[in-house]
Amino acid sequence: MEVFYQIKNMADSTGRGVEELVEEKCQELSKTDEYMPGYDLRSNEQRARRLFQLANAVRTEGDIQGAYLDIASALEPALAKTTGKKLFLNVDGAQGAILCELNMPKEVAKGMFCLSRGLGLVAHIYEEMQNGHRIKGPMPRDMLFKECPYTGPGKRELPPDRKAIP
Repeated sequence: MEVFYQIKNMADSTGRGVEELVEEKCQELSKTDEYMPGYDLRSNEQRARRLFQLANAVRTEGDIQGAYLDIASALEPALAKTTGKKLFLNVDGAQGAILCELNMPKEVAKGMFCLSRGLGLVAHIYEEMQNGHRIKGPMPRDMLFKECPYTGPGKRELPPDRKAIP
């Protein structure tokens, strides 16, 4: 969000174009070896695309300006040009752009991201309960020991002073 706000503020104060400022920001980041939060190599980020579809519908209705959506979109080709890698807007980047459209301060971003992750977890648990599935980890148990075998010490006895549980 901070980068989105920086670019927008610079565009407003200088009258320079967003594309030019985005290119400049990407060049700055490449010189310092920093990464651009909200972008990664995954191209199938359906959540980000869906959030942008919804935000653009709200933009069409005139409820948001869309400047931050434009900045977020302009960063993808600029990042590809400066990094040599095709980076895609991820769900955090899309959410950040939308939060900027709502004039949310950047300091609340982490809380909002955590809130959305928590809501997603609740939805996942509910879905598993409705389908009669056991809520389980991300890997089937039979694969767990095959793919991630335990390599630590074998079974051992605890010292006598550690056996008693008060």
